[in-house]
Amino acid sequence: MAHQLNCDGRVPCHAEQTTDFAEIFAAIQALEVVNNLMITGQYISHVVMKTTSKFLVTAMTKLVWIWVERKINQGQPLVNGPPVAHLHERASALEQNHIKISFCQVNSEYNELAIMLAQEAARKRV
Repeated sequence: MAHQLNCDGRVPCHAEQTTDFAEIFAAIQALEVVNNLMITGQYISHVVMKTTSKFLVTAMTKLVWIWVERKINQGQPLVNGPPVAHLHERASALEQNHIKISFCQVNSEYNELAIMLAQEAARKRV
């Protein structure tokens, strides 16, 4: 069933056009799919977000707790702080509905479908 839920898309044109932001945006979109499934009555107990992004996994498993407290990094606003905070809020909302959310870094060979979807999205015209 998971492959049927995969989708592609572009980062909104007004958003930061970086790989890290794209990973965060994709994770937010994935959690929206989970939320919609929950609303329609699908039983989901655990979601594992698999990504090649070390940044995303570290941000959501370690740094988010520091960022939530400080909102700054060495006196400077956090890079990608607001989108990471939004992703954290979405994950927390699902966890309040008893859906465990985990983030797992995988090697690129285990992420071939995501690479194909990203390439397809890049080929699409705006």
